[in-house]
Amino acid sequence: MNLKKIEDIQKLRNFLAKNSFKIDVLVNNVGIAYVKSFENIEFFEIEEQIELNLKSIIYTTKIILELINENGIIVNMGSIASKIGFENWSIYSASKFALRGLTQSLRKELSSKNIRVSLILPGAVWTPIWERNNFKKSKDMLSPDDIAMVVKNIIELPKHVNIDEIIITHVKRAY
Repeated sequence: MNLKKIEDIQKLRNFLAKNSFKIDVLVNNVGIAYVKSFENIEFFEIEEQIELNLKSIIYTTKIILELINENGIIVNMGSIASKIGFENWSIYSASKFALRGLTQSLRKELSSKNIRVSLILPGAVWTPIWERNNFKKSKDMLSPDDIAMVVKNIIELPKHVNIDEIIITHVKRAY
């Protein structure tokens, strides 16, 4: 499934609806980064980052929203780059800053339906983004399991409690 294609997301939605599935938790966790200076970044790299890091989350949430139960949860995976711009990460950061704004707006719009909306802002997490950009794994990076535990904790909170956003870093790698 290609999350950059509205048709693919609609196929998923149609499958879920046809089989009477309802959603308790939607976790939007996608991302791509081309780590290079703004001056050297290619137009297709700009487009791909905006398409995947922002537009695919907008499309998925909009198309799936009607299937989310009252008291459901939407968790968007941002980045510390949603709050702080980093050298050579300008387009990635721009897409994640926009995701932060989207999440804040959705939280307000969906509160009347008792749908909680949270944004997780992790620091460095060892994922394929780093390998793809020729970074080496460091012992002071978080693991995907660390982030999964936070998502689990958000899900298990009482239905009236929302984590608006949470920054997560390794104790030795504060941003």
